[in-house]
Amino acid sequence: MGVPGDVDWRIRLADHARSGEITVVSRGVATAEADIAAEVRKAGRAVLARATPEERSDPEWLRAEIALAAKRACRRAFDIRPVIVPVIV
Repeated sequence: MGVPGDVDWRIRLADHARSGEITVVSRGVATAEADIAAEVRKAGRAVLARATPEERSDPEWLRAEIALAAKRACRRAFDIRPVIVPVIV
Protein backbone atom coordinates (compact mmCIF):
# COMPACT_ATOMS: atom_id res chain seq x y z
CA MET A 1 0.00 0.00 0.00
CA GLY A 2 3.01 2.26 0.03
CA VAL A 3 6.49 2.68 1.36
CA PRO A 4 7.13 0.88 4.67
CA GLY A 5 6.61 3.35 7.47
CA ASP A 6 3.96 5.33 5.58
CA VAL A 7 0.79 6.05 7.50
CA ASP A 8 -2.26 4.35 5.99
CA TRP A 9 -5.11 6.85 6.12
CA ARG A 10 -8.58 5.58 5.37
CA ILE A 11 -11.78 7.53 5.48
CA ARG A 12 -15.14 5.94 4.76
CA LEU A 13 -18.21 8.02 4.00
CA ALA A 14 -21.78 6.82 3.88
CA ASP A 15 -24.52 8.99 2.41
CA HIS A 16 -27.71 7.44 3.74
CA ALA A 17 -30.23 7.36 0.89
CA ARG A 18 -28.77 10.61 -0.47
CA SER A 19 -30.52 12.41 2.37
CA GLY A 20 -27.57 14.56 3.30
CA GLU A 21 -26.78 12.52 6.41
CA ILE A 22 -23.10 11.69 6.10
CA THR A 23 -21.26 9.30 8.40
CA VAL A 24 -17.48 9.53 8.45
CA VAL A 25 -15.36 6.65 9.75
CA SER A 26 -11.59 7.04 9.82
CA ARG A 27 -8.82 4.59 10.60
CA GLY A 28 -5.13 5.26 11.03
CA VAL A 29 -5.43 9.03 10.70
CA ALA A 30 -3.03 10.96 12.92
CA THR A 31 -5.22 14.08 12.98
CA ALA A 32 -8.16 14.42 15.39
CA GLU A 33 -11.05 12.34 14.05
CA ALA A 34 -13.67 14.94 14.95
CA ASP A 35 -11.86 17.63 12.94
CA ILE A 36 -11.50 15.38 9.91
CA ALA A 37 -15.11 14.23 10.16
CA ALA A 38 -16.35 17.84 10.23
CA GLU A 39 -14.31 18.85 7.16
CA VAL A 40 -15.27 15.75 5.19
CA ARG A 41 -18.96 16.11 6.08
CA LYS A 42 -18.87 19.73 4.97
CA ALA A 43 -17.29 18.74 1.64
CA GLY A 44 -19.80 15.93 1.13
CA ARG A 45 -22.76 18.18 1.90
CA ALA A 46 -21.46 20.75 -0.59
CA VAL A 47 -21.44 18.05 -3.30
CA LEU A 48 -24.99 17.04 -2.42
CA ALA A 49 -26.15 20.66 -2.35
CA ARG A 50 -24.88 21.43 -5.85
CA ALA A 51 -25.95 18.09 -7.39
CA THR A 52 -28.92 18.00 -9.74
CA PRO A 53 -31.65 15.41 -9.07
CA GLU A 54 -30.21 13.26 -11.86
CA GLU A 55 -26.73 13.41 -10.33
CA ARG A 56 -28.09 12.57 -6.87
CA SER A 57 -29.70 9.44 -8.30
CA ASP A 58 -26.41 8.26 -9.84
CA PRO A 59 -24.38 6.46 -7.14
CA GLU A 60 -21.21 6.31 -9.26
CA TRP A 61 -21.26 10.07 -9.84
CA LEU A 62 -21.85 10.67 -6.12
CA ARG A 63 -18.99 8.34 -5.13
CA ALA A 64 -16.55 10.04 -7.47
CA GLU A 65 -17.54 13.61 -6.57
CA ILE A 66 -17.68 13.00 -2.81
CA ALA A 67 -14.29 11.26 -2.88
CA LEU A 68 -12.73 14.12 -4.83
CA ALA A 69 -14.23 16.78 -2.53
CA ALA A 70 -13.19 14.87 0.62
CA LYS A 71 -9.62 14.42 -0.65
CA ARG A 72 -9.37 18.12 -1.43
CA ALA A 73 -10.75 19.05 1.99
CA CYS A 74 -8.24 16.78 3.77
CA ARG A 75 -5.33 18.04 1.71
CA ARG A 76 -6.31 21.69 2.20
CA ALA A 77 -7.17 21.55 5.91
CA PHE A 78 -4.73 18.94 7.23
CA ASP A 79 -2.09 18.44 4.52
CA ILE A 80 -2.84 14.72 4.35
CA ARG A 81 -3.71 12.52 1.39
CA PRO A 82 -5.97 9.77 2.73
CA VAL A 83 -7.57 6.90 0.88
CA ILE A 84 -11.24 7.92 0.59
CA VAL A 85 -13.87 5.18 0.24
CA PRO A 86 -17.35 6.64 -0.27
CA VAL A 87 -20.15 4.15 0.40
CA ILE A 88 -23.58 5.13 -0.88
CA VAL A 89 -26.29 3.34 1.15
